[in-house]
Amino acid sequence: MSSSPGAGKGLGADAGVEKENQIVPVSD
Repeated sequence: MSSSPGAGKGLGADAGVEKENQIVPVSD
């Protein structure tokens, strides 16, 4: 998940992981 930018946009769990990787989810 963290290795895939934008993976799981809008999914709470993935959104949290992406935020930690400095990736801003489009649809929170």
